[in-house]
Amino acid sequence: MSSEFPEYVTALLSPSAYSYEVAEIAFRETHISYVHIAGDYVFKTKKPVDFGFINQISFESRKKFCEQEVVLNTRLAPSVYLEVVPVVRLSSGQILVDPPPDKSMGVDILEWAVKMRRLPEDATLASTLKTGSKILDNLAERLAMRLFEFHKNCEKVESDIEFAGPRKVKEWWDRELAEIADFIDVTLPRETYERLLISVEMMLDEYEPVLLQRLQTGRVVEGHGDLHCDHVYLLASFSELAAGRSDGIVIVDGIEFNDWFQFRYLDVGYELAFLAMDMTALGYENLANELVGRYIIATGDETLSLVQPLHRMFRAFIRGKIASITAQDSGLSEQDRQKSELEASAYFSLAVEYVPKLSQVMSVVMCGVSGSGKSLIGATLASKYGFAWLNSDAIRKEMFGVAVDEELSLSKYSDDISQQVYAKMLEKAQLFMSRGQSVVMDATHLTNTQRLASMSIAGQSGAFSTLIAIDIDVEIAKARVLRRMNEVGNISDATPNVLNKQLALYERPDADELANGVEVDANLDLAEQISLISEHLESINQSIE
Repeated sequence: MSSEFPEYVTALLSPSAYSYEVAEIAFRETHISYVHIAGDYVFKTKKPVDFGFINQISFESRKKFCEQEVVLNTRLAPSVYLEVVPVVRLSSGQILVDPPPDKSMGVDILEWAVKMRRLPEDATLASTLKTGSKILDNLAERLAMRLFEFHKNCEKVESDIEFAGPRKVKEWWDRELAEIADFIDVTLPRETYERLLISVEMMLDEYEPVLLQRLQTGRVVEGHGDLHCDHVYLLASFSELAAGRSDGIVIVDGIEFNDWFQFRYLDVGYELAFLAMDMTALGYENLANELVGRYIIATGDETLSLVQPLHRMFRAFIRGKIASITAQDSGLSEQDRQKSELEASAYFSLAVEYVPKLSQVMSVVMCGVSGSGKSLIGATLASKYGFAWLNSDAIRKEMFGVAVDEELSLSKYSDDISQQVYAKMLEKAQLFMSRGQSVVMDATHLTNTQRLASMSIAGQSGAFSTLIAIDIDVEIAKARVLRRMNEVGNISDATPNVLNKQLALYERPDADELANGVEVDANLDLAEQISLISEHLESINQSIE
């Protein structure tokens, strides 16, 4: 090992540095940490570095960040993060980590380490995606519900525009640009850099009222901050390492090293965008969009999808920056340096891919009875293209001041109230489209009159409207409604009786209505459904251009 490493780092490669029997020790290094994997435990120490966004030069700061790492990460990995322990030098000169009580007196503390239980490396989401394990079944749903539960319990950031307002997003972006300056024409092609500059500036201006509204409505939280596929573990259900959770999901390595906005304190959509972007980088864009779509449905968040392109662009850019910084580490081999440079370039290229592809403002009107899957299709579509998602269930509950996962009484579903819900949805849609922002209008739209009203609103804002009708077998719809009634993340209050009433009222769209739309089979896989609709929307966009 290079002599540039601190003495203790080399010492911890020896089994004699541990108070328990160790057969083999593995070593990992990141741009901010040293990691020793020794038997069933992992010890992580902090490098004395200052990259601007992280400053842990002082001994005291490194201890503080170790302590914060344990506290913060027990939220998502309570059985993994154990404690903060010292790395010491005994009077004999021997270096130990986490010394036993009988050797803890009269020692020199060289460094502090986070002690963790070792997790199986092949259980990361990244590894699982690469192998295509069966554990991927219902993965998007399980992950979405885990993150919904986590964010619901996170500390909400108060509506302080001086800390987390739109101007602070811009200031954060300016800092990122300054930190990437040395990598232009190295890992970041100048053409890519300039295109990102223009796109981000336009999107920040367009989304300013949206970002402000998200702060004011509690969508900015103290979250994880570094949610990518290598930090998500898919373990056996109810296992000890998974803290007995039925979903088996453990998430590690949240940000502890600063309290700035856009790091641990962040918009939940920006948090989710990291995972979605990373899934896409690994070749799983459909899974990424489904994850975000399911999260949107669970939360009733109408604007999370709208800012997804910007948030994913940011995330890819940051990964490119980190890989560029890593490539500059003098301790890397030439092979590892080249690998980091290629990784950086790939992430910067992905960032540009999130520049919105559809220039035409659109209103996508969803149509289908309860249980048809229209909400998941609509929310996933909104996630993919950056459309606002306007859902009648969420709007109804917003009108009565209840959380989206609470059930409303039957009296709140009267014809008169339903008309008010549709009117509110149209009002919201018109506002978004007047700003040049596309929308998905997610409601049953059972009658021709309802569909016509929703379709016609687009023309008032110079937008284009299209109908997406979901065709489903009645018995399948009934089974779906019954199954989801008590599921976590279900915002619909529909019952089999409600579905029967819908079927009695349903006027199936005719050929004239579908001239500007498409009918989709509910039995197709979600990815196939999204592909068909995407082809339809992109064809519309091209014909108008």
